Amino acid sequence: MKILAIWILLIPSLIAIDSRPSWALEPITDALLDKADSDAKDVIARAEAAGNAVAKAVGEQVLQAIKALREAVHSSIGDAKEAYLQSERETYDNISKLLDQAENIEKVSMTDVTSLLATVSNEVGNLPFINMPPSVMIYHPHVLVPDGASEIPVHIIGPKLAASDPAVTLNNASVQIQKSKDVEVIALLDRNTMTFSEREPHYVTVQIKYDQTKRIWWKPWTLFTYDIIQRDMTLLLLPKIMGSYSIQTKLNSADYKYKDIQRSAGGHGKDHVVDLGIRLDPPDVKDGWKIDVDKLVKNGLKYWATSADAGASCSGLLSATLTPDGFSFRLTHGHKTARGGHKSDVDVQCAMTVPLVKATPIVIDGPTLTADIGWLKDVRQPLPAGLASYVIALKLFDSKEYLLDSDTKVPYGLIEITRSKDFVQFRPKPPADF
Repeated sequence: MKILAIWILLIPSLIAIDSRPSWALEPITDALLDKADSDAKDVIARAEAAGNAVAKAVGEQVLQAIKALREAVHSSIGDAKEAYLQSERETYDNISKLLDQAENIEKVSMTDVTSLLATVSNEVGNLPFINMPPSVMIYHPHVLVPDGASEIPVHIIGPKLAASDPAVTLNNASVQIQKSKDVEVIALLDRNTMTFSEREPHYVTVQIKYDQTKRIWWKPWTLFTYDIIQRDMTLLLLPKIMGSYSIQTKLNSADYKYKDIQRSAGGHGKDHVVDLGIRLDPPDVKDGWKIDVDKLVKNGLKYWATSADAGASCSGLLSATLTPDGFSFRLTHGHKTARGGHKSDVDVQCAMTVPLVKATPIVIDGPTLTADIGWLKDVRQPLPAGLASYVIALKLFDSKEYLLDSDTKVPYGLIEITRSKDFVQFRPKPPADF
């Protein structure tokens, strides 16, 4: 019974022990946030230097998320801190992941960045903002693609925004808004009213106004005052043409050399034909020379009799036997008729000029193939015959040109390239707004 009683007493303690996390959360310090802040500013600076508007937009969004996290951390110090620590830590860890990807954003999939940005934005919306006035902490998306649903929900996150009488405008026109929760306002933009250029990305500015007045019931004069704040939200509009490609081709060809050689054929006989084989000398064969079949077919073989008895002749090349390695040449023998009707042999000697050709394989520049790539349709580019090799140069909307080989990942993961011996296909993989 004593043992049973001891077990009964221990069970709650064991349960308590087992229910505790096996790891301790590290508090988010200003030093950690300073490091993340510096990394985000570095991404922005390098993006500006490279003219990379997409990387810059990602960096700016992360910078806003860091600022929001810092203010949330400060506002929750000493106020149920442990209850907020896990959500703050998860937000910080995801910001760190995003910064790691943004270090070389061209090498990561835009789908990954889009997903992570959405996660960070959602987490910022769940951070504790204690006793803070209404303000805009972060908004997303920052980047809009030209194709997609006509309605674009822009999530604007910050403390007490829903209750601050917010109003959103684009090009001085009111934008419908929804209040999904206390810390979030959703502005419903119409993609069809936005002007996406053909080839260049550009920015548009969305304004939000909200009331930051602190009204206190025991101070009646505050109930009828207003402190209207306006904030600009900058959106990057990507162009209708995602990019263009240029394929520089190399073709298999040959460098041709020509010469003539002299050959002879002769013999004697009576009332019959003789077909003699004409071949190249071994040194010419070794050096790569061949009979120029095309020239012989077009112009015929030049030949003549150097000597011939009456009734004997050089009949010429037998076309059916012609190959690059040789051919047959026909001699025709009649006869001599002596007194008394006796028939005897006749002789003929022939000479000819045989054209030769030597083809040395070389690679020459082929045509340069170019076309645009949109966001929705595959583009299939046929390749020319005799292709030896090719190099693809891809120019995206960021105005940078990328040379791609079969092992190179397409920047941003926006295009899937399929290669075959007959064509190259470009399949766009457009991201969602991000």
